[in-house]
Amino acid sequence: MPRAIGYARVSTVEQVHEGVSLEAQERRIRAWCDSQEITLGDIYVDAGISGGRADNRTELQRALAACKRGDVLVFYSLSRLSRSTRDVLAILAQLRRQGADIVSLSVKLDTSSASGKLTFHMMAVLGEFERDIISERTRMAMLHLQRQGRYTGGFRPTGWEVGSDGQLQAHPEELRLVARAMELRSTGMGFRKVASLLLEEGFVPTTGTRFHPEQIRRCTQPTRCYRVRGSNNAV
Repeated sequence: MPRAIGYARVSTVEQVHEGVSLEAQERRIRAWCDSQEITLGDIYVDAGISGGRADNRTELQRALAACKRGDVLVFYSLSRLSRSTRDVLAILAQLRRQGADIVSLSVKLDTSSASGKLTFHMMAVLGEFERDIISERTRMAMLHLQRQGRYTGGFRPTGWEVGSDGQLQAHPEELRLVARAMELRSTGMGFRKVASLLLEEGFVPTTGTRFHPEQIRRCTQPTRCYRVRGSNNAV
């Protein structure tokens, strides 16, 4: 007799904005099994995990391993399974080798039929396309903010600080330190020696008790001096 293995996934952002909670997904899976008179085995749940990759989701891997010949993996929508076409197709290939099929409840998708297989492949491609579009829009928005001189997080330029309006503004003491570090480097002095000499000249590190050679390297190389790790870790 056919058996169903359920799988549900949600990330924090999706749970807030899409409203497809884990409880709602599980209810749909149980309701489908009842309507089809199919025995439901376990429902495996990945909570708060992105669908970008399949190999880092423990419960998905357990669900796939649980599928035996004649079983069907049931989930709410293709995006719950994965947002990567490569992963989706790999999952389908694995289940087919195990003699199992998949069913997506948000659209009528059942790979036990030829038309279902075709629809599955089309949906997988469209899902990855949607993900790529979102990523592209995010990159463009970040670039727009950077061109406006706004701080976008993660790093801040050496010699600058983030104002209350999100704009970068000059930090005179850091700029003086950077200028002196570049002057010393121009004489051929090594990073470690520059770090030591800056301390001797009275420059004060923003963190710790000394300057690190890596900090000197970052702020004296023109291609990298605009990025220093951490909002309070500039030299």
